[in-house]
Amino acid sequence: IHNASEVVIKIILIMQVFLYFLSFKIAKK
Repeated sequence: IHNASEVVIKIILIMQVFLYFLSFKIAKK
């Protein structure tokens, strides 16, 4: 792996966006 830190940061950002979208979808109900 070239830059593991960048991969971890991308994964964290994707997880945060996913959780934000999930919470928004739940709150919309």
